[in-house]
Amino acid sequence: MNFRKPLISACLFALAMSEATASSSPGDFSGLETITFETGSTGLPTISGISFLWDSVFNLPRGSHWFGGGADFGHMSRAESGPLFGQQLFANASSAPGYSDLGIRFDTPVQAVGAWIFTFPYTQAPASIEFVAKNSNGDILDSHQIMLTTSPDAFSAPEFYGFSSQAGANISQVEWRILGDTISGGFFGVDNVSFGTLTAVPESSTAALFGVGLAGIFISINRKRKGPDGGSV
Repeated sequence: MNFRKPLISACLFALAMSEATASSSPGDFSGLETITFETGSTGLPTISGISFLWDSVFNLPRGSHWFGGGADFGHMSRAESGPLFGQQLFANASSAPGYSDLGIRFDTPVQAVGAWIFTFPYTQAPASIEFVAKNSNGDILDSHQIMLTTSPDAFSAPEFYGFSSQAGANISQVEWRILGDTISGGFFGVDNVSFGTLTAVPESSTAALFGVGLAGIFISINRKRKGPDGGSV
């Protein structure tokens, strides 16, 4: 009875997935460096080794992602809950072609990035945002859609999404993109962007997939031990 083929396949699959990535909860990001955007002006903070993406929308082909934004004032105070994450956040820009996306580039790659995402009251706002993490070659390490609950007279409930790379510190750029029609997508922002290295990489789908692989091996072995009538062979 030859069990080597399914065993080798499962082991190779597990090894391939060992370089995979995992999403995290807000608690996993406690203790990391955090960008709060409380600059006291609409200018973005100056942080060594970090740049905020900005493209001239008029120099880009129609339909391209363009990046802009600033440290907006006065939007984070909610009557029902008081100030939330201070009085400023990283908010997207608008121009003739539509609304921008947001992005951050790290000169030295990091292992984990997480942030809270909001939509604005009294304005048009996107229903969903796509988070994208890239390495230094521009390869996508993670892509995740965040659904936003919009409200006509209040900030949306903040949605957190964090990403940690199990392959180590290889995140060179993160983007928050409007999904759908970017021309009329509307305003959104991110705040309390945490980045750095997690002390312990959260358990990811890799372990679950490895377990599935092992289960597949046992099922395969069990089937090989049984004949067509269900008896042992």
